[in-house]
Amino acid sequence: MDKFFKKMLKTFIVKKYLAVSFTIALLATGLYCLQHLDTEAYPDFTNPTVQVITHMPGKSAEDVERLTTIPLEKELNGIPHEKNFIRLLFLGYQ
Repeated sequence: MDKFFKKMLKTFIVKKYLAVSFTIALLATGLYCLQHLDTEAYPDFTNPTVQVITHMPGKSAEDVERLTTIPLEKELNGIPHEKNFIRLLFLGYQ
């Protein structure tokens, strides 16, 4: 590998036009890639949110809580790296 670099260096010293054209090609390729790079102006830093709605027609609120909500909460509390867990109850939905 050392011989390759020495030979390439000698070639670029002797043939300066080759070194200049190689440098221009490298810069042009870099500018092209920079212009076509996909970037977001404002990346999304919010945590992912999941909403679970349970509905059991014909069951009382206590039954829904005992049969669905509490077992579901136990499972969801075991999620690794969980930041927040919020429980909302409204209009017969749990």
